[in-house]
Amino acid sequence: MKNDYLKGIIDDEEERKAIYEKAKEREEESERHIQEALLEGKIKRIESNKKAKGYIAVGLAAAVVGSAVFGILNLASKKYKDKSQRDLNNMIYEVDDNITLTEKYTIVYGDTLTSISRRTGIPIKDIQMDNDISNPNMINIGQRLELNHIVSKEDIGYYIESVPVEGRYISQIAGEYNTTIKTLCDINRDSIIDNKNGTYTIISDTISVPNFISQNELKEAQAKGK
Repeated sequence: MKNDYLKGIIDDEEERKAIYEKAKEREEESERHIQEALLEGKIKRIESNKKAKGYIAVGLAAAVVGSAVFGILNLASKKYKDKSQRDLNNMIYEVDDNITLTEKYTIVYGDTLTSISRRTGIPIKDIQMDNDISNPNMINIGQRLELNHIVSKEDIGYYIESVPVEGRYISQIAGEYNTTIKTLCDINRDSIIDNKNGTYTIISDTISVPNFISQNELKEAQAKGK
C-alpha cells in the first residue's frame, strides 16, 4: 500500500485499508458539501437577480417616434454618453432597480479574482458562485468566466452602445461583444423577437450591445456627464 502511514502503528493490513477508505469517503463528502453550497448560493442569486431585473419598455406607439429613437442611439459614443442620451435610455428602459449585463471574459496573465473584482465592481464571492469556483486562488490563463455586471438605471447609458446589425445573427453579435444572447434580448426588447424555439428575429437595422467599462472608466464618464 503506497504511503502507508499507519504501518507499524496498526499491524493488520485490512484494518489499515479500512481506515484509509473511511478517510477518503469523508474527504469526498466534504468536497460534495462545498459544491452543493456553491450551487445553492448561485441559484439564490439568480432568483434574486430575476426579481431585480423587472425593467420594461415604455410604450412608444408612433413609428415615427421609434425611428427617431434609433437614430439618436446611433449617435451614441462607445464609452461616454451625454446626459440627453442617458435620459433617453431611461425613457426606453424603465428599470425598477437594476439590470444584469453578462460579460464573457477570458482570464489573461496577471489576472486574479481580486483584480477582476476591483476592475468590474463585482464581489469576489459572486464571481465564485457564478462560475463554480471553490478556491479563489485557483484560476487559469484561458479560463472563461461569466461576469454579471449589475447596473443601475441611472448608469445603464454608460454600459450600452448602438451598432448596426448588418445581416449578422444574434449569436454572432453576442460572440463579437463577449456577451450572451439573453443580455442582448434584455436590452433590446423592442428590436429582438424570441421565437421560443431557440431562434431569434432581429427587426431593426441597429441594436444595443453591452459596453463593459471598468469602474474607473465609469467614474470618469459620470464626472464628465454632470
